[in-house]
Amino acid sequence: MKKLVLMLSIVMGSYFSTHANTFKLDDQNIENLIASANEYTMLDMQSDLSAMGVEGNSSNGFSALKAGDKTEAGYFLRWFFCGGIALHRYYMGAGDAKKYIWALYLCVPVASWVAWVGDLIYPLMDDKGIDNYSNNSKWFVFFD
Repeated sequence: MKKLVLMLSIVMGSYFSTHANTFKLDDQNIENLIASANEYTMLDMQSDLSAMGVEGNSSNGFSALKAGDKTEAGYFLRWFFCGGIALHRYYMGAGDAKKYIWALYLCVPVASWVAWVGDLIYPLMDDKGIDNYSNNSKWFVFFD
């Protein structure tokens, strides 16, 4: 198996290295592209959002989210990168379990894998999304 992987990596590496020299960058075209670009500021974004009917109470144009709001993107990023130590559960407010939930994820391997996979699938399949995870101290939220 190791020989197969090594052979495939050599073949792929040689293929990409032979075709890499066909791509050329023209510095003058890049400079012209940058010089002709339009600057788009936060005020422009806010005026565009107002024109689309998105109103808010924030001066920076990102009024849909307030400080402290929890998003699904934030949940799933934390789940992907640090799900093994339950960072996504801390993000959602694990309630009383904040003191020990990391230990459950680290010290109980089989159950933590079930919880980790369930923490991905359940918010995707449930209509409420990540709302069930807000301030929930249960380890297996998806069994409720």
